[in-house]
Amino acid sequence: MKLRDLCFLTLLRDAMAGTCSTEAATLAKSMDWTLENQVLELAQLHHVFPLLAQQLLLLNPPDLRRDVLRHWAMEALARQAMATQALLVLTGALEKAGIPALVVKGAVCRSLYPSPDLRPSSDEDILIQPEDLPAAEQVFRSLGYCLQSSPEDSVQIWYANPLRVELHCSLCGSMTIAGQAVQPWFDACFSRSISWNVGEGTVRTLAQQDHFLYLILHFYKHFLTGGVGIRQLCDICLFAGKQQANLDWSSLWTELETLSLACLTWNMLDLGIRYLGLDSRAVPKPERIPAADSEDLLQDILEAGVFGSSSLERKHSSRITLQAASAQNRKAGTVRAALFPSASDLQSRYSYLQKNPWLLPAAWCARCFGYLREGRNLGVRAASAAKIGRQRVALLEKYGILNCKI
Repeated sequence: MKLRDLCFLTLLRDAMAGTCSTEAATLAKSMDWTLENQVLELAQLHHVFPLLAQQLLLLNPPDLRRDVLRHWAMEALARQAMATQALLVLTGALEKAGIPALVVKGAVCRSLYPSPDLRPSSDEDILIQPEDLPAAEQVFRSLGYCLQSSPEDSVQIWYANPLRVELHCSLCGSMTIAGQAVQPWFDACFSRSISWNVGEGTVRTLAQQDHFLYLILHFYKHFLTGGVGIRQLCDICLFAGKQQANLDWSSLWTELETLSLACLTWNMLDLGIRYLGLDSRAVPKPERIPAADSEDLLQDILEAGVFGSSSLERKHSSRITLQAASAQNRKAGTVRAALFPSASDLQSRYSYLQKNPWLLPAAWCARCFGYLREGRNLGVRAASAAKIGRQRVALLEKYGILNCKI
């Protein structure tokens, strides 16, 4: 393992536990300016910068730019604290209007960290029931939120500084895994919902069993495309460790095996046990699940960045993995697949394809000319995307999920 990665994982593990380990202190003594920069760049890529900045400030390695780092960390902490307060105001307004609303992921996962506001969230996810959507929209507008997506979109995006909200009417939409629709598993989630303390107040959220399963499904969704960063894995490991008394692992493993996700999940948890401080006793594994082989998964996670955003090539490789997973096309990892994506893949960039998919060749030309204007070598980048795609298809095969689809 690279020294950069070892330092990054050690500091992250300590941040999740609220400690400064002897191992981290030893590493800090040998860190120079270059290595510190590499670790912080990786932290930015994975959106865990404030967590790593805090650990470095506590360890104070040689040549640390303390004033700059403290300023960045405090700025991030203040911004997240304001966003959390805005979320509580919003959920309070929804409750006052008689609208059941469940906060999922972000604020709930942040509350598991020793210093919650040091775990940043780019947005908050709120789940409502479809029949409550018109009333919820009125509440958002009354609080000054602007709708940044089409009202017909399956997920509405609302924004009012400092909070960005994704408003969902279903958790999983049309997602199918191993031939099964996933949403029915959560149809009764409102009746099972619980109250959760997020530090400055409480919100309604999914029951622990529902929430943990959803976190795994959300990890899978991004893993299947361009990849998923370390932050989601940290959330899952903290949830498993701190909520072990409220999780029925026998039932969870049965559900995950039904969805062909047991092998992937165990390898995720194995990384947590080996690198992120997860107690192995918190996650009992049935003997029928194969032993973990997780180093390739770790490298893929580290290279991916948050939601697989580390590079355009990796983003483009998602078309290859999706095609391989949905069509079982083992030859999908080609330069052509990266150069000429489908109309549905390009709709977010070329909106005219939504109503006129027959204009796809024009979108291909516009995309190619755009690359040329920006000075990119389209063939090289497409070949790189294809290589990443083939590697990730092999990873999907390794964990037995290639026959799944989304």
